[in-house]
Amino acid sequence: MSMTRNQCLSIAIVAWLGCVGQAAAANVACPAVTKFVPSDAGNEGTEYTVEGDLKWEGQDYRAKVTDDISGLKLVEVTIDNGNGRIMCDYVADAETDVRMVALSTKPFKPVNDAAWPTVKIGSNEGRVCEESKAGTCTFTVGN
Repeated sequence: MSMTRNQCLSIAIVAWLGCVGQAAAANVACPAVTKFVPSDAGNEGTEYTVEGDLKWEGQDYRAKVTDDISGLKLVEVTIDNGNGRIMCDYVADAETDVRMVALSTKPFKPVNDAAWPTVKIGSNEGRVCEESKAGTCTFTVGN
């Protein structure tokens, strides 16, 4: 049985759409401190959120909403796919630190595999990247 021209064209379009759907995910990084939106958490310090492709949430139990957090620097990023999360740790000094967490049902994957050694996180394996050079700890979501 031979296919008509329209059937061949339909199959080609479906195959092309399948390839487009497999395109590489965009590289993602931990959010910049300048994007943190603070809110008062009462006796629990200050909560921070960042909206974007991922929803980030974090907290500093000692900080007040009015505190200057511009000195925070990203120091470590942890992929914990066993719990569906990625964690970005920022530190300024002994009194100021924030962990921002994003959740996803899709797996996180390091872009630069060599910069992310495997570690034990509870009973799961995870990956940790130390942010010694800006941009080292980028990742993708869902591939």
